[in-house]
Amino acid sequence: MKRVGLVSVCLVLLLALTGALGSSPPQVGIVTSIGGLGDKGFNDFAFAGAQRVKQEMEVEIAIVEPKAIGDFEGLIRGFAVTGQYEVIVAVGFLQRDALAVVAPEFPEQRFIIVDSVVEAPNVTSLIFREQEGSFLVGVLAGMMTETGRVGFIGGMDVPLIRRFQAGFAAGAQWANPEVVVDVTYAGTFRDPPIGKEHALAHFDRGADILFPAAGGTALGVFDAAVERGRFAIGVDVDQAHLAPGNIVASMIKGIDTAVYHALLDALHGRLEPGTKEFGLAEGVAGICFLMPDHVRTSTIPLPEEVVARVTEARQMIIDGLIAVPAVP
Repeated sequence: MKRVGLVSVCLVLLLALTGALGSSPPQVGIVTSIGGLGDKGFNDFAFAGAQRVKQEMEVEIAIVEPKAIGDFEGLIRGFAVTGQYEVIVAVGFLQRDALAVVAPEFPEQRFIIVDSVVEAPNVTSLIFREQEGSFLVGVLAGMMTETGRVGFIGGMDVPLIRRFQAGFAAGAQWANPEVVVDVTYAGTFRDPPIGKEHALAHFDRGADILFPAAGGTALGVFDAAVERGRFAIGVDVDQAHLAPGNIVASMIKGIDTAVYHALLDALHGRLEPGTKEFGLAEGVAGICFLMPDHVRTSTIPLPEEVVARVTEARQMIIDGLIAVPAVP
């Protein structure tokens, strides 16, 4: 009788523990890209998408910030091996190779990768037509330049960043065939002083509007614009609050919106593997002042003809009348 009683007590405790575990909120694991939180751009807004989910439902979010590319695989696997996470998010194209290795090891684990494609039955890839929003800020730059010269500063010279370059140059030259588009690459996404050096060199060559697609490196570009009294264009999110009198507009990529919807789908059991692509037609990308419910923080006046021309270009892209190049 004592043994039976002891077994019964153990079963009750086990059931109680199982019930407690079952009632705990779902967990999401996030591996940021290099540079981590505080970049005021890509990583911060991917995390903002997750935080938006947390405001709407009970969920626990764990986040890790790699210091080097070699950290990705171990950090993704570290989340997956616990079996505790409903979904694991790998932020940034630099994580593609690491996730391609880890995902097959955990076939029951759901993964999301932002900005690249990993073809696996348990991975959802979120990619963007960055060239489309970049075309719109290019139109703005081509029309607003007073020197006839504008500049693009990339982070790493990779296909993703070349899409920003291609769209920006095409938009500037569509609006102003005589404009010169100067291009340099900083070679890094997390070095503001290097970004400032590149920006000052562009300004010295006569550029008066710069568009950086360079992660945290872009913060130095904005510093240079303030120092020289020139213009810059924000990237990925509305960054005008960083320098309201110098950042004339921002290219909106919609990372936060894409991550938000993907996480909701995952947590409600409806996330499908495969590739989801976002651009102007999907309504999550574009230029800041044409985004729904957007409150403009830049203090730089926008001429009516500029707004009209950018609006026209946006609709023409959506309608298929402008095919924006994805390579320079």
